[in-house]
Amino acid sequence: MSAELITARTGPMVVPLTDPRARDVRLSGAKAARLAAALADGLFALPGFVITTARDHDRSGRELTDSIAVRTAWAELTEHGTYPLVVRSSSTVEDGETSSMAGLFTSVVNVRGWREFGDAVERVVSSARDPRLGAVRPMAVLVQRYLSAVVGGILFGAHPVSGDAGRIVIAAATGGPHALVDGTAGGAQYIVGRHGRRLAADRTDEGPLTSQQLRRLARLARRTRAVFGGPQDIEWAIDDRGVLYLLQSRPITGLPAPTPRRAPVFGPGPIAETFPAVLTTLEEDLWVPAMRSGLRRALALSGAASTRRLRRSPVVTVVAGRVVADLDLIGQPGGARRHTVARLIDPRPGLRRLRAAWRLGQLRAGLPTMTDRVIAELDQELARIPALRVLSEDELAALLAWSCRTLAVLHTHEVLAGLLMPPGNDLTASSIALRVLVEGQLAGADVRRLVESEPVLLALVPPSTEAPTWPQPLADPQRLGRRPIPELGNLPLREATRLRIRWVHELSARAAQVAGTRLAAAGVLPTAADVRNLPLADLIGALQDRRRPDPLARARGDRLADLRLPTAFRLDVHGRPVPVEIPGRRRRRRPGSTGEAGQPASGGRGAGIVHVGDNPPPDGAVLVVPTLDPDLAVHLPRLAGLIAETGSPLSHLAILARELSVPAVVGVSAATQRFPAGARVQVDGTSGEILRLDLPTREPA
Repeated sequence: MSAELITARTGPMVVPLTDPRARDVRLSGAKAARLAAALADGLFALPGFVITTARDHDRSGRELTDSIAVRTAWAELTEHGTYPLVVRSSSTVEDGETSSMAGLFTSVVNVRGWREFGDAVERVVSSARDPRLGAVRPMAVLVQRYLSAVVGGILFGAHPVSGDAGRIVIAAATGGPHALVDGTAGGAQYIVGRHGRRLAADRTDEGPLTSQQLRRLARLARRTRAVFGGPQDIEWAIDDRGVLYLLQSRPITGLPAPTPRRAPVFGPGPIAETFPAVLTTLEEDLWVPAMRSGLRRALALSGAASTRRLRRSPVVTVVAGRVVADLDLIGQPGGARRHTVARLIDPRPGLRRLRAAWRLGQLRAGLPTMTDRVIAELDQELARIPALRVLSEDELAALLAWSCRTLAVLHTHEVLAGLLMPPGNDLTASSIALRVLVEGQLAGADVRRLVESEPVLLALVPPSTEAPTWPQPLADPQRLGRRPIPELGNLPLREATRLRIRWVHELSARAAQVAGTRLAAAGVLPTAADVRNLPLADLIGALQDRRRPDPLARARGDRLADLRLPTAFRLDVHGRPVPVEIPGRRRRRRPGSTGEAGQPASGGRGAGIVHVGDNPPPDGAVLVVPTLDPDLAVHLPRLAGLIAETGSPLSHLAILARELSVPAVVGVSAATQRFPAGARVQVDGTSGEILRLDLPTREPA
């Protein structure tokens, strides 16, 4: 016989919540036991009693109410029917640390009179026998006075998504919390700090809760956390006298593991412009370590990050198949690093700063010559590489290894040029490629052949080891007309380096395709496409020794293509992304504004119908995208505006938007959800503000 049933057979049938025996979960069930513990600790809860598990479980609820003990407890609590009751389930399996079983058992509110009380107890007891719930567990019945609340709701003592215990989430509605609990009402939503300071709300007025009430609820969250040893999911209510009552307290189940407060803040940021899609295993190995190595080396040489900081950060990593960067390290919005007063007045780093300034002066002076030499040598090396089909397997393996080393060097020069050199002109490889594409179309050239003769066109498509992708033809090339095509030699230093990075990406991708075809023909791989799922070391081993790799995993893209990462996040202890708030300058809201504006990226204003998705947008549309994918360049000339969730005003697409006079705003959190397809919006690329033109507006007071 289980301990629960032994207790049930030997305990009292009815106990008041103030009785110490009511705190025994086996006797009172979890819900009632936790309320009894809260009462014992001085928290306000409604008076009541428990029909315990110490009863014959074959008896119906109506038979239970025939007990003299139950009748006596009812008469005392209601003063012989004067006060209504709430009759609630309190099973021994409810409100646990890992499973709340919320809503699976029955509760009945505003129960009046003896007959209704008997019916309510019957409904609660019967809910424990639901065959869908499996084995019947002991069910106690919690009986309390019914509170006609002025306001009530739900409180989470930690943010349910991020797990941050410094963010208390409150939902409130007039009346009791019942409509909020069953989902028929949304109520007002608040996020407050540990001591009740209002951090965010879904309404601009005070709402149903005053500042004082928010502070009292925050105090309740702290008290219940201390009593029960962790953040709680709480039901609460405030009566017409202003008394705050605890109606229920249980652990927050499914709470994410807390993230270290000093953990790096990651995000796709500007990296998404280079790698907008999920990478395969081989693409990760070919391109991400090289980017990481180049960034790390550049940040160290420039003094932009300390050696200790670089040692503690991955700089660039892959989460759910997508490349993300340490935003704090690269200085993007979303990073948490702050310059404190102590750091500013500390005299000790002065000499180090002086040495760094001297080193940077030398580096800035010599960088153009060094980078020009690297570019010239690379161009000569690329010109000497024969057609890939004539290379042996050993030569293909050597070419793949060479591409990784070369990319690391190029990334170092690219970042140093961005950090140390003046921006120069706004000319980009994408803008040159767009003009080349227009000229080729007007001349009737085939786009595929044009890519081979004009490799600058690769700036319009992201790297991939899939079958070659080509820039999409412009729907109306006449709109741009025939214009002089600038020479590649006029590109700014950083832009010239980025173009070479793209060329080396393409070279390694095509070498991998050739390798896959040969390994499939030799029976080493099932199909040529399976090469994309190989680690680079396995691919090189297969090329050199015909060594059959381990069984291939299912393509990562199939599992993760639809997974969206937050704009900024930390990783919890399980490696899962937990969103963080991005600090930003608050702007005064205009009528129809969506709230926080993004970063202005290309001046001017434009208005149009929102287009979201992969299909080509119609003329005059406002394109809303998660990332600034290079594929978007061919669509820019016919857009009325561009909104992106991530990206930088210095990115390729932003510069190209300025050149084409297309208003653009970047860094707009959750833009694809906030601006649905078909909505009409106005984009202000100068202020970064976005207005919904299809929503009713009110004139400011």
